[in-house]
Amino acid sequence: MVKYQEWFSELLKIPNLITLVRVILLPFLYYFAYTGNKIVFLVLFLVAGLSDTFDGIAARALNQTSKFGAKFDCFADDLINFSVLILLYWLLPEFVKQNFVIIIITISFFVVFTLLELAIHRKRLAMTEGILIILFFKNIPNDTASIFSLTDRKR
Repeated sequence: MVKYQEWFSELLKIPNLITLVRVILLPFLYYFAYTGNKIVFLVLFLVAGLSDTFDGIAARALNQTSKFGAKFDCFADDLINFSVLILLYWLLPEFVKQNFVIIIITISFFVVFTLLELAIHRKRLAMTEGILIILFFKNIPNDTASIFSLTDRKR
């Protein structure tokens, strides 16, 4: 019970509540991207991006930095980062199809830097990112046409 109370008291700190908003926004980002509501999606995406900046500022200003907050912030960042390609495809499928190689190269750089972080710092979060990246790439079909057919949907 004590662990739960400690965890909950950490979560209720202002910087962590700001991070929690980012996590809560993610299903709404999916919904508005899927339904093609670009304006609402953009507003919520900007709020999520700004919250990523303000949680760190608030943590330092209020002297509420913590290991939990740092891990929670990285977790929220990972959720958003791993969702961007899907969300982008739902909103701008032609853009993703035309720039697919550039997008994959960008993701590959992210993978390399995550693996370097894992090798150098051996952080748990880097391990989590590495596992998620491996699972992501393991499930990508061999040809790009089948990738897009997996995410096609009717409106």
